[in-house]
Amino acid sequence: TMQTENSYSAYLESVTGEQSRYWLKVEGLLVIQLIYLCYIASVHPHDEQLFNQLEYFNEVCLALLGYLMLLFTGVNADIDPEREQILSISGVSIIWLILVVNLGVMLKWAIAKIIDSIRLKNVRKGNI
Repeated sequence: TMQTENSYSAYLESVTGEQSRYWLKVEGLLVIQLIYLCYIASVHPHDEQLFNQLEYFNEVCLALLGYLMLLFTGVNADIDPEREQILSISGVSIIWLILVVNLGVMLKWAIAKIIDSIRLKNVRKGNI
C-alpha cells in the first residue's frame, strides 16, 4: 500500500552515511539467507535427512544473527547500553547454540557410524 511504501521510504531516508552502508550490507545478507533457506527447503542438498535439518537449523540461526546485526548498524541510536548488552549476549548465545548442536549431531552421527562398522565387521566374521 501507499502508506507502507511511504513509511519504508521515510525509514530508508533516516538511514544515512555509514549506517546506511552497514544496513544495506546486512539487508543483502538477509536476502541471500532467505534465498538459501528456500533452496535448502526445496532441494534438500544432502543425502542424509539429518544433515538437511542441521543445515536448515544453521541457516535459521544465522538469519536470527543477521536480524540482531541490524540493531547494531547504528540505525537505531536509541538502544540503551543495558539492552545493547542483552542483544550482544543473545548473539553470542545463538553462536554457542549453533556450535553445541552441530558438535552434538556430528558426534552422535560419528559414534553411530563407528558402532555400525563394528557390528558389520562382527557379522562378516560370523561372531553374531
